[in-house]
Amino acid sequence: MEKVKVYPISNKVKDIYHTLHNTEISTLLLEGAVRSGKSHSRNWISLSYIKELPSPASILVSGRTRGTVKQNVLNEWERLFGNIEFKRSNDASGEYYTIPIEGFENKKIYVRGADKQTDFKKIQGMTLDFWYRDERTNHHKSFFDMRLSRLSKEHSKCILTCNPDSPYHYLKTDFIDVQKSDPLKAKYFRSWSFLFEDNPSLTFRYKEKAKSSYSGVFYDRYIKGLWVLAEGLIYDNFKKSIHTQTMSQQFINDLKKVGQVYIGVDYGTLNATVFLKFIKYKEKFYLIDEFCHSGRDSSVQKTTTEYRAEMKKFIGNDNIKGIYIDPSASYFKTDLIKQGIKKIINAKNDVLDGIRMTQDYFTNNNLIINTKCSNTIKELETYSWDEKASLNGEDKPLKVNDHRMDALRYVIFSTPNISGSRNKSY
Repeated sequence: MEKVKVYPISNKVKDIYHTLHNTEISTLLLEGAVRSGKSHSRNWISLSYIKELPSPASILVSGRTRGTVKQNVLNEWERLFGNIEFKRSNDASGEYYTIPIEGFENKKIYVRGADKQTDFKKIQGMTLDFWYRDERTNHHKSFFDMRLSRLSKEHSKCILTCNPDSPYHYLKTDFIDVQKSDPLKAKYFRSWSFLFEDNPSLTFRYKEKAKSSYSGVFYDRYIKGLWVLAEGLIYDNFKKSIHTQTMSQQFINDLKKVGQVYIGVDYGTLNATVFLKFIKYKEKFYLIDEFCHSGRDSSVQKTTTEYRAEMKKFIGNDNIKGIYIDPSASYFKTDLIKQGIKKIINAKNDVLDGIRMTQDYFTNNNLIINTKCSNTIKELETYSWDEKASLNGEDKPLKVNDHRMDALRYVIFSTPNISGSRNKSY
């Protein structure tokens, strides 16, 4: 049996452990690069603190959504306990989990999503002994502001992790930047920054692979650990000379024989409606065709019936593996299904995660655009971050000429065994 290499606990992790257990500081932030040891350190330190809490105890684990919390935190905790399954129950505060291990008896773990403005209502009335927060910058500020009123016991603590975000994000401006100059915040809040060097288990090969997976603002944030603005072009790693190709019909026909065909749809009534057709072969996506009609630009609006006819024409005789449509386009989806068009699937519409994955495909030269799709190419060359939103601490694309970019992202991010999607197919 291969011997597992054990690394010594770093001084930084020892300092975090000591701060949580032996000081008045109630909110601890671990921020920095991906795979830099934040999550491992947070798990070990948090579980040790939960075990020492007096029973009964209430623990909140929050993240962007309940699903991401279950996947990123509870599943990992179950693995750390030897793949033991946590027990699920309900009480007046909602669903909770318990860990069937000595020392964790009668300690309820509640799971909550926190990215929407109204999500703070899910924790109103709760009194918490410990708060474990994942994906910290995805928490809405109203949810974060609830921490003091919920952590009202003398021993109540909160530990959170995040990757860097905009330098104007409230967590950076209101806490990290002022923790040394504001005596009150310094008394109750402290942060630690992590880089690759803080995780001794990372090999040189892995580090190089991780660096190649990001570009632009995400490289600066997730690799360098910097809090920088999202500005300029979003797909700054898209290069015509590398990522476009004139595809003959014979080339496309040969690809269809060995690959799978997908369609991405961004549906609008007055706004543009876009269909993009892809062939996925091995690790690569080939965008082979595009359709677009804008009622606003053409002054001629199409009905749902007309768009359905356009879809049938666009599909042609191809064996479609999946048609990914924005979940909000419910009427159009229902119409297509009623008319016998199959493989209609709700697209995953997590914008930033979808953008990061699409950037990764360009970085690794795994997304090739047919030169025939000239309008998609134009959008790729102009698709930009909303700089006004960035100055308010929010990352989002500029909502101008972005319909093809949405349809592109739906396919790249939603396709099973690429993104891990398990979207429902009708």
